[in-house]
Amino acid sequence: MQRFFAGKLKTLVLISILVQAAGLCLFLLSFNQQQKVSREAAERNFQTGTRILENEMSWCADCLEDLTTKLVKYISYDLHNDIERIHRLGEMREYFYMLRNISEREYNFFLLNEEDGLYLNLTSVTIQFAISQPIQEQLKGSFDDTLSGVWTLQEAGGHSFVSCVHRRGGFRMGVWILTEDFLRENKENDDLRIALLPETEFSARHEGLYPFTSESSDHRISTCKANFILRATISKDNGYVLLFVLELILLILWMQVLALLIFAVFRVHRDLLIPMRNLSSTLKKYRAASPETFAVSDDEDENVRETIDDAYTILHEMEHNVNDLSTQLYEKEIENQKVQLNFRNLQIRPHFIINCFAMLSGMAQVSGNKEIKDTVIELSEYFRYILHDSMDMVTLNEEIGHIHTLVEIRSRIRGCRIEFSEDVSDEAKGEKVPALLLGSLAENSIRYSANSEGGIRIRLSGGKEDERLVITFVDNGPGIQQELMDEINNSAWERESNGHHIGISNMLERLKLIYGGRAEVRFARDDGDYGGTRVWIAIPLNADEEDN
Repeated sequence: MQRFFAGKLKTLVLISILVQAAGLCLFLLSFNQQQKVSREAAERNFQTGTRILENEMSWCADCLEDLTTKLVKYISYDLHNDIERIHRLGEMREYFYMLRNISEREYNFFLLNEEDGLYLNLTSVTIQFAISQPIQEQLKGSFDDTLSGVWTLQEAGGHSFVSCVHRRGGFRMGVWILTEDFLRENKENDDLRIALLPETEFSARHEGLYPFTSESSDHRISTCKANFILRATISKDNGYVLLFVLELILLILWMQVLALLIFAVFRVHRDLLIPMRNLSSTLKKYRAASPETFAVSDDEDENVRETIDDAYTILHEMEHNVNDLSTQLYEKEIENQKVQLNFRNLQIRPHFIINCFAMLSGMAQVSGNKEIKDTVIELSEYFRYILHDSMDMVTLNEEIGHIHTLVEIRSRIRGCRIEFSEDVSDEAKGEKVPALLLGSLAENSIRYSANSEGGIRIRLSGGKEDERLVITFVDNGPGIQQELMDEINNSAWERESNGHHIGISNMLERLKLIYGGRAEVRFARDDGDYGGTRVWIAIPLNADEEDN
């Protein structure tokens, strides 16, 4: 082990660092190649889209110029033949619709008579009126003849649009389109953004450290006249930057883990392996040599003593740590048991409390104050007793007193006679038992023996036998089913999920948690005068002192 750590540690560390560095380099190279391909694809998409856009702008401008010239000729042929003029205009509108359908963009062709200010849409306008109206009003305004046939970038009503207008003989014929419709972004590459800017902002290329920053390039319209340029911007790759940062974080974390591993190996080698090697070597010397032939110098003897002292110190510390861990585990187990006990202690028949208050309400209407006063006192004693913590130990005499109080309360609630008798030795009454242990049995007896002829009868007997407190509990109820008693006696009974026999379940589990396997419980059918269920309980004496 020592030879492995000492001889191979440097090699393992070096190989690990080289593998991590090679992985990071491959990551950078692969992503750089991928982003290069993505950027070239975006540039090709931009060039392709620009060529299509230039062609559309070119034939739109040419068609407008040609049709404007024809319009002037049509009007000059016969100014009084309105039917022929309308017919010619209809042909022009059909021609413009054909042009519009050829392109995927929403071009809007129009005709304006400057003499009377009549504005005519040669194609239908599909955008909202609130957007198109300010644009049309701006197109009706003054016109610079130097911009005739030039594609211009304008803004009206808070919306940007481009237009191309030809002016002939008092008529303007042109086309306009919103900028967002004019710039159809390539959907296959979300990193590409195209914008229209004034021609004065032209710059050959704006390069950055891609993919960490954005880069852009400007393009002039070459097939026709335009006072704006197209700027294509390839945005930075946020996904690549995020992956790169994550890779760096992983590398840093890995280096920290590696540093901790090296430190741990060093401490193990220094504090454990070296002392153990020295101890082993020393013991081998003493074992192999005879007293006559083996002799050590004072310095060697001092080294031997130091080695043995170091080994003893290490073993002593290890023993101390093991004891601490065992103590912590034991305390944790005790805490878990207390939690379970507290949880089970909360399951104290809530319907009984409700019945008590309902009984008080009824008695307040039909009875006198004395009976109510006595009942309240009994209830106070009952509730004061059941508020004991599940780990509390009380004397058997206190538990018997609690059963007397319970019998008195139940007698008032049910209106029937309940007879409770006890035969417990005086020395047994002073012994400690878990609080509410026998009370749950008494409640079960009263509950299931309510229909017994001659009233309910319960008997409790107890005494000391062989360093154990033995208690016998008998009632005259119908008794527990034989199958259930066999399961309980054979420790094969499981808690029922439907809420039945909660008292029995709590009693068995509390005895198991408090006494472990030292407490015994047996259920049987009573063969005597009572004829109900007989419960035999044996509890070790002074169990709480032994546990402490």
